[in-house]
Amino acid sequence: MITFITRLTVLDNAVYFVALYFLLVFLCDSAAWFFGILFGKNNRGFIAASPNKSIIGFLGGIVAAIASGILFKYFFPQILEGNYWKIFIVSVITAFGAITGDLIESVFKRFSDVKDSGNIIPGRGGVLDSIDSLLIAAPIFYIGVHFLYNL
Repeated sequence: MITFITRLTVLDNAVYFVALYFLLVFLCDSAAWFFGILFGKNNRGFIAASPNKSIIGFLGGIVAAIASGILFKYFFPQILEGNYWKIFIVSVITAFGAITGDLIESVFKRFSDVKDSGNIIPGRGGVLDSIDSLLIAAPIFYIGVHFLYNL
């Protein structure tokens, strides 16, 4: 799945698309965590495999991805031609991919009765905890950009 990131590198303006991909995924991940911690205490547990995930965190991650995608288009209009609906769609589907990757990894940990997927990266829960969102979001982002921007 991560090979889709390498496919981005052969596009015209590749550095912008790679930057957008990482921006969408990392901001979605960070905002989901931030909003979940700050506002999601009363609506956690809607997913049995990961009881600390909250609806507010989910929504916060998606909104952050949309906002960052729209800001990216605003600052780099020559890279993302067309209307704002395209970047809106790419941002939403990439955010869903990132969140899905995080949830899949949580399911693996829950069924393995493991809290963290390793201790190589202190404070991050392991390597898989750090890249779970990137793995699932990569093909989704690539396909969205490929079809919506005719690349």
